[in-house]
Amino acid sequence: MPRCKRPPTTRGSEHWLRVAVNDASAFTNAKIKVALGWRTQKRNEWRSSIKKDEYSEYFDDAFLDRLGIRKLEVPLDEFWPAGGPRWDGLARTSSGKILLVEAKAFTEESVDFECKAGSVSRKMICRALEQAKHAFKSNERANWESLFYQYANRLAHLQFLVSRNQIDGYLMFMCFANAPDVPSPCTGEYRKGADRLWRKCLGLGRHPYSRRDSTVVIDVPEMCDSCLVDDLRLWICLIDSLHREKQVEHAVRRRAKGPEAYPTGEIPQGNPPSVANAIGHMLYMNKCWKDSSVSMRSEGSA
Repeated sequence: MPRCKRPPTTRGSEHWLRVAVNDASAFTNAKIKVALGWRTQKRNEWRSSIKKDEYSEYFDDAFLDRLGIRKLEVPLDEFWPAGGPRWDGLARTSSGKILLVEAKAFTEESVDFECKAGSVSRKMICRALEQAKHAFKSNERANWESLFYQYANRLAHLQFLVSRNQIDGYLMFMCFANAPDVPSPCTGEYRKGADRLWRKCLGLGRHPYSRRDSTVVIDVPEMCDSCLVDDLRLWICLIDSLHREKQVEHAVRRRAKGPEAYPTGEIPQGNPPSVANAIGHMLYMNKCWKDSSVSMRSEGSA
């Protein structure tokens, strides 16, 4: 089965996609909703890259199986040879939409000078790219076989699923800005400019798949802050719940035993100190993360 189990720790776009999917899914899903223009919030069930699946990535027929696509009108092996794109992320929404994700964290990793397939496979790939190029109404002089080949083959797979197999598919290029662990971190505006560049190089303007193909830029510190907020809410809810239970215990105790339950006549009131401690700890951890980000950036530029 074309399934690639990934190491438990990694860096760059692979690491930040894991954070986006496993730790900040609410934040990520909201960004995707806006980027694709979905009017209602779709509940994304992430199928890859997820912790309980050993962060595995899928390709060939396995990525279709992972998304619950059991049968295609046009089989994948009639469109693309074995050893096709390995998808960084896969998701299926509550309404049955299919989401394919390609992740990047710095500009240089976007460049792929050429297809490295053998002569027979290359011929099949070139035919698929030419069909997709025509379907996307790309400029005929644009070269889809070099420089930005990785982007081109992802677009070709979108066209294959949507037009040739009537799958409700979407393609998301997920770009991480201000990632502290990459050779050359870039800002969100820089990432948006890079996105315009590769689309221009592939001869793309407004095309028939525009509502299905989009780029989302995720600021890494902002995403990590969202994880902090979610964790903080969880801590506060948990502590508040425990505190309420304690208050109920005090009330029951006093009612059962009368005044002798509390000789001073006082039932403990107010929020327990642990709430403040939890908030302080979470804010401290966030500061440590930001400090380490600055440190990593300094080391990278040294």
